[in-house]
Amino acid sequence: NVWRSTTPEEVLAMFLVELRLMTESHLKRPIRNVVLTVPVSFSRFQLTRLERACAMAGLHVLRLMPEPTAVALLYGQQQQKASQETMGSGSEKIALIFNMGAGYCDVAVTATAGGVSQIKALAGSTVGGEDLLQNMMRHLLPDAENIFKRHGVEEIKSMALLRVATQ
Repeated sequence: NVWRSTTPEEVLAMFLVELRLMTESHLKRPIRNVVLTVPVSFSRFQLTRLERACAMAGLHVLRLMPEPTAVALLYGQQQQKASQETMGSGSEKIALIFNMGAGYCDVAVTATAGGVSQIKALAGSTVGGEDLLQNMMRHLLPDAENIFKRHGVEEIKSMALLRVATQ
């Protein structure tokens, strides 16, 4: 019965502890070191708070990696595997990688040749998937706010159906 204020780092640390415990029970070995993928648009302040939450959860952050970089590395591995299987020409392959989150959009341009991937360009924006979804819904049904003004069960169901169809 005591009121206690909780910081965002503490809440994230609780979540990370639960994830760590589930992972440890599944792998049947302890997890201490992690590599985290983060949106490109994260500020240094956000990254520091994320690292602090990991420390509270008993995790050591080896690296904070921008999400498109992680995707580019995976893409490079797949390209290397594909070229080994087909004995390709080894020519450079360029990829444009979009990573859309609810509130951000990250973009990377990568070049892969001979099993080596290189990030050519990397950018991020705080305009993301949720913004695009809302704009698309307004485009599909411009009078949605008037139509669904009542917020009754049927209106909420209809709005949810529109949202799912738009996604």
